[in-house]
Amino acid sequence: MSEIDLDTCKFRGGPHAFMSFMEKFLDSSSRVEKPCLHKVKLTTVEDDFTRWIDFVATPELEHLDFECKPVVSGTLMPLRLYTCSPKLRHLRLHGVFLGSTSVSLPCLKTMRLENNTYADEACLELLISSCPLLEDFSFVRMPGSCGVNVLRVHSKTLTSLSIETGVHDYDFQNNDRISVKVLINAPRLKYLNLCDFISECKTISNVGSLTKVNLGRYCDNVPDHFFTGISEVRDMKIAGSAFRIASTFGGLPAEMKLVRYFAENSVVLKKLSLRLKSSMDEQDSVALRDILLALPTLSSACEIVVC
Repeated sequence: MSEIDLDTCKFRGGPHAFMSFMEKFLDSSSRVEKPCLHKVKLTTVEDDFTRWIDFVATPELEHLDFECKPVVSGTLMPLRLYTCSPKLRHLRLHGVFLGSTSVSLPCLKTMRLENNTYADEACLELLISSCPLLEDFSFVRMPGSCGVNVLRVHSKTLTSLSIETGVHDYDFQNNDRISVKVLINAPRLKYLNLCDFISECKTISNVGSLTKVNLGRYCDNVPDHFFTGISEVRDMKIAGSAFRIASTFGGLPAEMKLVRYFAENSVVLKKLSLRLKSSMDEQDSVALRDILLALPTLSSACEIVVC
């Protein structure tokens, strides 16, 4: 057996039936040769998962997806996971507590940390730096206090980074504790996703390697040079709340001037979508549509769509 996927919620009889199954499974396995597990997915509602992690953390383990529901804030992730699984390439941890002990994950390429609690900010930074081959890192911060208010990501190999703070509208009440400061030093980064409330973002390295950027809501205090650095990114999505309004455009003449500016100055623009007000008179709407579709564009590949 090389792969196992277990969810306590799917056992008839609930967690007790699952624990009974696992006890029998572990006891029987201890009397014979230990299974060579390469991929393990385990979802549990119990906080006593140490023995199970100790069991699956073998030298052959390459993929571990572990989720504890509800979130457990006091159960430490066993060190055996880091010391006995040198071939681990994919790791997802959800709802556990991560301590400050030094670890090593020499082959890990994908790491997803979701709704965990941390001993301190340094332990998370140490965990990231312990992965010399890390390419894809995703961090989802649980609302409230999780031990991390400043997230430092330093990696020479990282190509994809996603950070979500888990903040919702009802959490956003001038509470500084829900904000996250992000400091990034990843010269090979190609994809960057920042969602929810990011109080400050600083990219230390050159952002010229980025090819795709997504800035979600409540991204405040993003420095101007950051936007200058990503101005040539071909695939970019920015939420309206991430913008700082410098001036407003009202009335048809000002709006037409803005549309012409984009059409006549965008070198690589492929599509310009324009939406007309539904309250416009049908005859005026048709006339304006014809004018917009006839606008000259700097980019020969640009398509103007009016709806």
